Formats: sequence, C-alpha cells, structure tokens
Amino acid sequence: MKLVTVLGLVLTTCCGAALFAGAGSRDAGRCRSSAESSLVVQLAAARETSSALRNLSNEYGDATIGAQRFRETCAACHGANGQGMPRQGLDLRTSAFIAGRTDEKLVEFLKSGRWPNDAQSVSGLLMPPRGGNSSLDDAQLRNIVAFLRQMQREAQREAAQENSPASAARTD
Repeated sequence: MKLVTVLGLVLTTCCGAALFAGAGSRDAGRCRSSAESSLVVQLAAARETSSALRNLSNEYGDATIGAQRFRETCAACHGANGQGMPRQGLDLRTSAFIAGRTDEKLVEFLKSGRWPNDAQSVSGLLMPPRGGNSSLDDAQLRNIVAFLRQMQREAQREAAQENSPASAARTD
C-alpha cells in the first residue's frame, strides 16, 4: 500500500510539474520514464535496507516479542513496565547494570541469574536463571534484552522531557 502511494506521488509530482510547465506529451513520457527509473533504484535501496533491518532485528532480538516474554516471565518481580517491585526486583528502566553491559553479556547474565549472597548483588535478591522460566532459549533472551534496551531508551526520553525548559515552565 505504501509502495503504491510512493509510486503515485513520484509520478504525479514529476509528470505533473512537466505538464504544468507546458511540456508536451513527449516530455511527459520522458519524465515518466525517468521517474520510473529513479523509483526502481529507490525500491532496490529500500529492499536492501529492509533486509538489513530484519537481519539486525534477528541478530539482536525483537523488542515486540521481548515485551511479551518479559511480561510473561519478568513482570512478577520487575513490574509490567520494568519499574521494579518492592523487595522483589529492581527498576530496570534506569538500571546502570543493564546500560553498562553488551547485549551478549546481558544474555549470559539472564542465563545464569544471580544468587542473593553473590558479592556483586546490590539488592541481595534472587535473580533466578532465565527469570525462573527454563523454557526461555537464547533467542527469547535476546528478544527480552532488545525490549530492555527499548525500555531504557523510553525512560531516557521521558526523563529528558521532564527536565526540559518547557516542562519546567508548565509546572511554574
């Protein structure tokens, strides 16, 4: 549907401009041919970009699927929005631990978890391996990590908006 709209806009804009300028049918035909050639190049580039984005999404995880897995497995302790739950799980939206690790390191952490008596534990809470869901495979863990990254970006945007001068003006 979007492709048809783009094609229509390109042809309408190019050929419409040629006809508006008083060009004859020969010029309009040349315009259409030029527009079609340009569109073929643009479509090939879009196809390559789309393929690269799919590959990137597959390599690092799908945040949409990760959100679903997060809510099924992690939300009981970390809250549906990753905000943390008292005496159960930390706030993941602003977690320096998550922000400071690569995706691969986070997947490794999720696979092994952390015991309350671990020297690196800041909360003294159990983080069970795979969030207590042994059926989560590595791909699903990568999806959860992609969702955690998205969640942290959203939290950063929200914080920036709250600290913006426009926000301060509204509260005064």
